[in-house]
Amino acid sequence: MGKHILRINNVGMTFETLNHTPLRVLNSITCTIKEGQFAVFLGPSGCGKTTLLNIAAGFLKPTDGEISLDSVPVTGPGAERGVVFQSGALFQWLTVFGNAEFGLKMRGIPEAERKEKVNFLLDLVGLGNFKEYPIYKLSGGMRQRLALVRSLVNDPFIILMDEPFGALDAFTRDQMQMMLLKIWKQTGKMIFFITHNVEEALFLGTDIYVMGPAPAEIKEQFTVDFSVNLETSDTRKIKSDPEFIRLREEILSHISLETG
Repeated sequence: MGKHILRINNVGMTFETLNHTPLRVLNSITCTIKEGQFAVFLGPSGCGKTTLLNIAAGFLKPTDGEISLDSVPVTGPGAERGVVFQSGALFQWLTVFGNAEFGLKMRGIPEAERKEKVNFLLDLVGLGNFKEYPIYKLSGGMRQRLALVRSLVNDPFIILMDEPFGALDAFTRDQMQMMLLKIWKQTGKMIFFITHNVEEALFLGTDIYVMGPAPAEIKEQFTVDFSVNLETSDTRKIKSDPEFIRLREEILSHISLETG
């Protein structure tokens, strides 16, 4: 089987407000994400990034166009598309292990196989010693690591992430970014990542799509390789690189022009 491909073809979205006035949120979004790419959709809050992710996840049906995965139109949620929300969306009544194995359990995967997969991934993200912890005892960063495990355990073709580090402090965010890059490099997954943080986009992404204000269109696309060539855990060193700073300022200027 060839490499997995997500195609976003001329996607538009119009919502109807409470007073029945149409609200256009997305306008003719077209791009292609291939296996191994880390695609980041960057834009100001409220520009429609999350709406696009929800369409790719199958939670919403677009007004225009379509999204397809391996030439199969997305018409609803599916295990081949894992989703990580900003809040984590964990089950408070289950332990760390219980949350991680939930998807496999619902699919009827045998217990021995569930344990093997879950234990491997919990160890991979540094949660191996917290399997029996209740969710309320976890820090924000630990919750997001668990949310990522819950997505990865189903071995999806693509992971969709909606500002997953947005609520974290700067130190924890740096740690989570490094952990995500480690997992991305080990698994080769496609990642569809939403943020309004330009530094985060540059640090993580291979392909950055800059979106304008609603009704959003893709205004610019940048191909970068900071994450691909990453050889150090010193994130400050990378983010202070002259080329990193130059691109950051260039992208910020595009966003400022759109929102100013």
